[in-house]
Amino acid sequence: MAFQDSAESLAEKLHLSRVPRPVFAAIALVLALVVALAVFAFATSPGSGFEVTAASDETAAQSAEDAGEEEARADGAGGGSDTSPAPPAADGEDVVLPAGGDATARRVCIHVDGCVAAPGVYYLEAGSRVIDAVTAAGGATDEARTDAVNLAQEVQDGQQIVIPSRVDDQAASSGAADRTASSSSQASGGLSPSGDDGLVNINTATAEELETLKGVGAATAEKIIADREANGPFKSIDDLTRVSGIGEKKLSAMRDRLCL
Repeated sequence: MAFQDSAESLAEKLHLSRVPRPVFAAIALVLALVVALAVFAFATSPGSGFEVTAASDETAAQSAEDAGEEEARADGAGGGSDTSPAPPAADGEDVVLPAGGDATARRVCIHVDGCVAAPGVYYLEAGSRVIDAVTAAGGATDEARTDAVNLAQEVQDGQQIVIPSRVDDQAASSGAADRTASSSSQASGGLSPSGDDGLVNINTATAEELETLKGVGAATAEKIIADREANGPFKSIDDLTRVSGIGEKKLSAMRDRLCL
């Protein structure tokens, strides 16, 4: 065979033809072992892909084992419930307060009355303005005088906000004008509410004239005028007792100077 002839020719050139076959086989076995050891050393060297893969798998397994141990410790300490504290909020984030406690302290209770659609008691966020309170009460009505109220003012807990009426202001202005006209008429020689005999007409007398009565000061005189404007003229002298601060004793002391 050509291959065998070539091998024998090569053996003769290398002077191996004289080497016994068992020795030749032993040498070949040694060479095979050397090659196998070289391959194994390469496979387990630090730069080989085999070790990286093995190390990655080992790291993943260790991480999973550590996570399992931490979870087991948490379950054992908290009875199976998650009791770990929430992470702190970063700067600039809004912190949502729990129900009750501080959340209640951030609200104020205010009373809105007057010319609004739905007067009543409302709860607003702390720092709200009067305009927020009016809006919460359904907004101002058509007769409201919003120019008489500072809508930009910050509300306070327990505050009452009253929106006045334009109609009431006009009526008050008209009453003041009538009283002024009456005073002018008296000054120009018109009929005086008090007679020549010194009597005081409780339905037409001014505050100054009412103060000439015994026991009537400025506050009581204003109450008398306010009562007759609100409830109409007094129909009898005894009706004067419906004014706060005037009883039977005080009325008896000034009855002889009163008239209708």
